[in-house]
Amino acid sequence: MKLTDLILENLIHVHMEGLTKEEIIDELVDRFAEDDAINSKVDFKEAIMRREEQDSTGIGRGVAVPHGQSEAVLKTGVAFGLVAHGVDWNSHDGEPVQLIFMVADTEDDQGEQHLRIMQMIAKKLKDDDYRQRLLSVKNNDEALELLKEIQL
Repeated sequence: MKLTDLILENLIHVHMEGLTKEEIIDELVDRFAEDDAINSKVDFKEAIMRREEQDSTGIGRGVAVPHGQSEAVLKTGVAFGLVAHGVDWNSHDGEPVQLIFMVADTEDDQGEQHLRIMQMIAKKLKDDDYRQRLLSVKNNDEALELLKEIQL
């Protein structure tokens, strides 16, 4: 499985403007709504925020993987955002987040696909060179090309 099986160009946003974690989450939730992957922005955002309350999804090295399962999710997908200025995400390493992968999963999935997606993202983003290349993209097309390298 490749990450790009679940992420389309309209789910990529390399010029995110939000200044807070919640604003960034809102921007990415909007992307899912525009893609018709969710039927309720409110319900999906609540699932994301519930997960954030349990423990930060800022996994370190400038990366966050907010995720949620919800009845509002119509199809499993991943949105990618790049925040050049960095955002405080209460990450485990205390560093601001610039690369965000938001995972939307259906309630009936039992977390199987959700966990595989998170594994492949975390594995690939341990590579310092890859992270730097992703941070330097200028547009959504460049990001999509690099995201094709993330796979199980």
